[in-house]
Amino acid sequence: MENLLVLTVGGSCAPVITAIRDYKPVFVCFVVSGGEKGSRVTVEGPGNPCGDSRTTKCAECGKNVPLGNPTGPNILTQTGLSEGKYKILEFTEPDDLASCYTQLRSVLAQLRIEYRECRALADYTGGTKTMTAALTLAALENGYELSLVKGARADLVKVRNGTEIAALVNIGEVRARQKIGPVAVFDPQHLAEGIPGLLKRATFSINMLMPQPPKFCRILCALPHSPQNCNVKLVNG
Repeated sequence: MENLLVLTVGGSCAPVITAIRDYKPVFVCFVVSGGEKGSRVTVEGPGNPCGDSRTTKCAECGKNVPLGNPTGPNILTQTGLSEGKYKILEFTEPDDLASCYTQLRSVLAQLRIEYRECRALADYTGGTKTMTAALTLAALENGYELSLVKGARADLVKVRNGTEIAALVNIGEVRARQKIGPVAVFDPQHLAEGIPGLLKRATFSINMLMPQPPKFCRILCALPHSPQNCNVKLVNG
């Protein structure tokens, strides 16, 4: 199955490039911040917007020397994405959660329609905290799978270049908790209607604090299509 990829873009190009190369999407939606210091320049800007501009002073000669590779063309150049294979969604207010979420919700829904045969992925590695929160909310609402680029860290600032790898995030347990909320008030009818389909799609372990775990267990086991891969761990809190 081909992939549709939506990702937030921050100041580091490496995780964005890694996600595109790993997933090989047929279409990419870049979610960027605008303005003079925004992240849009890393996607399509001239020169070396993806180069590492950080420097440090040499203790011996006193000159500023680069910490990384100062050469780095934009993301489109490095990934080879051509016109028609991507779009750019720019946020003028990247720290306004309501605005970011509203725009993303609309765009993600439309992309799901246009690329309905594709696996829909949303990578939230880059961008401001607000941008990543908005993407996560909109992605879950529109049925996207979540992705995060991971790697070795030399410090608390960023993942070390060259160690990145894109990985899907297991949201099965998150969705399960959303579905089984009514179990707290023991609503078997809601459980019977909502849980079976979820259990057939996901492999997860549910850790729950239940006032009456045996009752929940009886309800769950009585459901049709209860899969063997659903390992339910009940903690009597």
